[in-house]
Amino acid sequence: MLIDVEDVALGHTTKLRWNETGKWLWSEKSGCVWCGLCSRRMQSHWVHGDPYCRRRFPAEYALANHVEHPLSVNVREDAVIGHVDRWLAREFAPHRLTETIRDLAAAQRAETTRADDHGETARKIADCDRKLVGAPVSSSGSCG
Repeated sequence: MLIDVEDVALGHTTKLRWNETGKWLWSEKSGCVWCGLCSRRMQSHWVHGDPYCRRRFPAEYALANHVEHPLSVNVREDAVIGHVDRWLAREFAPHRLTETIRDLAAAQRAETTRADDHGETARKIADCDRKLVGAPVSSSGSCG
């Protein structure tokens, strides 16, 4: 945001804000790259300007679950993008169009349900926050 809209030479400041929860995007099928060691989704991130997939694995979690896993696994995106492109071509092939549309619609319904669940969770967290500061709490939530 500009510090002063009348004097743009003053520069700007960055203000970070959460998007409204109704504008959040949820996807059960994103994160299609999975770690071969722990079978968990990898995250996208950048290293020196190049896109990578990363799986961080805290040492404590590995010890508790008896899994040998490095603290971090990084895979360059260009090593997997060809596989992803082939998968997308297969999923959106003309002979699979009806099935793909059905799957996308089912995923959208699941995401809507998950967003509704998130609203209830957010209410419970807000109630717990109010308890922490001593404000009145609604009867719908509890922090058990």
